[in-house]
Amino acid sequence: MTASVESDKQIRKDVFAYFGAAAYTAQGFEYEIITLLIGVYRLKNPNAPIEELDRVDIQLSKRNLGQLYLELKKHLGVRESFQDALLHYKERRNYLMHRFFPANAKGLATRRGCHKMIDELQDITAQLHEADVIAQSFGVLIRRFCGIPEEQFQKYAEAMLAKKLADEIKAVT
Repeated sequence: MTASVESDKQIRKDVFAYFGAAAYTAQGFEYEIITLLIGVYRLKNPNAPIEELDRVDIQLSKRNLGQLYLELKKHLGVRESFQDALLHYKERRNYLMHRFFPANAKGLATRRGCHKMIDELQDITAQLHEADVIAQSFGVLIRRFCGIPEEQFQKYAEAMLAKKLADEIKAVT
């Protein structure tokens, strides 16, 4: 195999690796919206047992980002600028997951096209990371208000995220 053919294969692999990073970032953003909603539930139901919060988590995890956004909007007095940002991030996530490859399929045929795709994926990842950070900051405030220690929450969140990823991998295999 020539170096050029190997290089072409590698750049295509890089496209898929960058797509995976963007998809992972999108997943993190969605999970932060879920944790925000769990925090809101906790604010409204301060004596809810952990089992009830787990049930709410499972219910919310079955919803898509659009449904989560509507739920968040229903429960929080979200400023219009933040609503616009959430809608933008939702659109970027949906584009990534549903339209990115169909819109860029020809790009995989050339190195130039692959580099263009990688640049776009890096931009999407940065935008979704920004959304994740914003959602995290709201979540920290809500948890602080609820009296939930951040370290305790992070352990719980890591366990739930690991379980969700394991469930998704199991569903695919």
